[in-house]
Amino acid sequence: KQTMAVNRRNSNQNWTKHHQNGTKTLNNNNIHKQKSSRDFKENNGYILVGYFFVTFAAIACYLNSVKGELVHDDIFAIKNNQDVSPNGSLSQVFKNDFWGKSMSDNTSHKSYRPLCVLTFRLNYLVHGLHPVGYHIVNICLHAVNTILLLNLCHGLVFDCLLPSFVTSLLFAVHPIHTEAVSGVVGRADVLACTVFLISLQFYIRSIDTRWPGECPTLRSPCLFLVSLLLGGTAMLVKEHGVTVLGVGVLYDAWVLCNKTTRRVLEEKWPTRDCYPLLKRITLVVLVVLLCVCFRVWMMNRQSPAFTEQDNPAAFSPFRMTRVLTYMYLISLNCWLLLYPRVLCYDWQVGSIPIIEQPTDLRNFATFLTICAMGFILYHIYATKAPVSRPECLGITLLVVPFLPASNLFFTVGFVIAERILYIPSMGYCVLLAYGLDRLTINFRWKPRSALAVAMAMAAILAGRTVVRNQVWHSRETLFKSGIEVLPNNAKVHYNYANYLKDVGKTTEAIKHYEKAILLYPKHASAHNNLGTLLNNSLEAEDHFWRAIAINPQHAGAHFNLGNVMHAKNKLLQAEKFLLEAINLEPNSVDSYTNLAAVYADLKEFTYADTYYRKALQVAPHDPNCFNNYGVYLNKIGKPEQALKYYERAYTIDPSHQVSIVNAARLLRSLERNIEAENLFRSALWIERNPGTLDLAGIFYFNTAEPDTALELFQEALFKDPHNADVKVHYAQVLTSLKQYDKAEELILQVLETQIDHVEALKHLANMYGILKKHSL
Repeated sequence: KQTMAVNRRNSNQNWTKHHQNGTKTLNNNNIHKQKSSRDFKENNGYILVGYFFVTFAAIACYLNSVKGELVHDDIFAIKNNQDVSPNGSLSQVFKNDFWGKSMSDNTSHKSYRPLCVLTFRLNYLVHGLHPVGYHIVNICLHAVNTILLLNLCHGLVFDCLLPSFVTSLLFAVHPIHTEAVSGVVGRADVLACTVFLISLQFYIRSIDTRWPGECPTLRSPCLFLVSLLLGGTAMLVKEHGVTVLGVGVLYDAWVLCNKTTRRVLEEKWPTRDCYPLLKRITLVVLVVLLCVCFRVWMMNRQSPAFTEQDNPAAFSPFRMTRVLTYMYLISLNCWLLLYPRVLCYDWQVGSIPIIEQPTDLRNFATFLTICAMGFILYHIYATKAPVSRPECLGITLLVVPFLPASNLFFTVGFVIAERILYIPSMGYCVLLAYGLDRLTINFRWKPRSALAVAMAMAAILAGRTVVRNQVWHSRETLFKSGIEVLPNNAKVHYNYANYLKDVGKTTEAIKHYEKAILLYPKHASAHNNLGTLLNNSLEAEDHFWRAIAINPQHAGAHFNLGNVMHAKNKLLQAEKFLLEAINLEPNSVDSYTNLAAVYADLKEFTYADTYYRKALQVAPHDPNCFNNYGVYLNKIGKPEQALKYYERAYTIDPSHQVSIVNAARLLRSLERNIEAENLFRSALWIERNPGTLDLAGIFYFNTAEPDTALELFQEALFKDPHNADVKVHYAQVLTSLKQYDKAEELILQVLETQIDHVEALKHLANMYGILKKHSL
């Protein structure tokens, strides 16, 4: 009895102390709530200013990118992608990859991003291919991401506004984002980040966080399911978007359920109080597995086909080389976030030599990166206090979204891609702002001093971003910058050579193609493109053969070899190469057209007709296909049918001058002169080039209007003073007007440079006959 009385007395005393402590806790909570409410009222204006300032910074830094063209990958993903055009089938968007190829195609990169492609399609519907609208959408999405990040940090990560503001400000101006924002194709990363942040906020807000440290239950199951749905949707924008669910689970386990997680790890057995967390993890794992299964199904269970130049380390036969190189690339990505001075649009062959020996000094950078990450993780795990939310979310955001691009789980098709760092950079900004906040507390800095340091950092980064944006203004500035930054990169020389080839600077283009081959002799496309520029047919043919030897599936090299054989009148060999080109690239219109021309020369008119029609099926809106078929029909003696296809060509494209001129010449041969004259006038209204002026002059000369013909020939000769054909035709008109001296002068000018010009010799002979100079 005495023992029971003592126990009862002790129990009453303990209850009294517990009641008093509970009362104190409630009073402290009330005081805290009053203080928080007072702080909110006092700082509400600062919050609005913070939101406005970071939004302004995000937009201002990228305003100079609005004038940029569609460059590099934009051309393939937008200009040459039928899925983006309103004429393309909407259903194909969900069957094809990001570049418009079928997901079942062996040459597909297997990048399935239909939601991003749909945004490009909407842009196209509004303003076509004008690049301004595409850039404006990218900038607006970046500004939205900055706002969402500030909203996430303020209240869910940091307890006060200043570090939240610093995080979003640094994110808004960081130059590592220029490829994602200034390059239109980077929208996949920017839009995926938008869905990522919304999903993460929904995940955290769906959980009852009123009892931190314990294992909270769901406050809103509906919001949690929406978060899972958005996580799966993010993968349809960009593949690594689904990693948001991994970030949410880690934040849930290490911050919201910290005590429960520690107890499970220590006891190595789940207890009843951790069941809510296990249920959430189970649902997330099921969603991720469904997403992965869907992705594998869409890929037709095929891996993307990458080449050695895409990711050289992946083709090394030595595991140590692959591991050392991949680990170094991780440290290099971290360095780009810390010190974004050396940036390039493409980090392929020659940019970063692979690491083959443990004694390579670059391994020291890898060691430092591992130590830094290990220290942060150890600090998170070893501390007895509740886990710091900024540390946990910062390291999670930095690591988890980057894992799919790290080559640690599967091979990717690039060495370094700056756009991939768009989402992980949020974690870096959180950690940087948290470090600055800790310095403020530990060294007792004034908040204004910390803000001044942050603003100075932001100003430096913003200046670098503005300068970097200018690189993306055009193909020329982009490719030139690559050569300046990474001169040992074969890919940047190849791209710049392509640009020089397109603008007609053949000599310089040949120089850079040769440089690309010198840096990377296995560059099949460089061999192929160089061959198309060489005047020496034997040397060109040799480069085409080299391209095929390096890459037997190079469709362009087979196509060019087919054309070489056609020019040599080796028609059966030409047929063989063009058929292989079609087999490798079934949508190549030029291959169908050229093969049809080969069959026409072989007098296989049935096959020729078949392949011309196949070209029309592949490109039903291409006026060149209709024009080429019309030329063929006219050649085999079907002028009326040819005329219909010419008309179809310039109906599709009213500015297609070639088909208009061809139709006009055909009408003249059919003696429908009034219609022919109208078409010639339409062609001259489009462009008064020497070729069209010459043909129109011939028409008027043959229809007995020599004065009009004379004016047209004079204009053509003024535009192209060295055109031999125009001079001969001009001389014929002068001869008909009995201006023999001028006509003779023109003909002699032609024969000075082209002694074997048959038409000039014939006309000069006729004119000497008229003048009775029979001996000449």
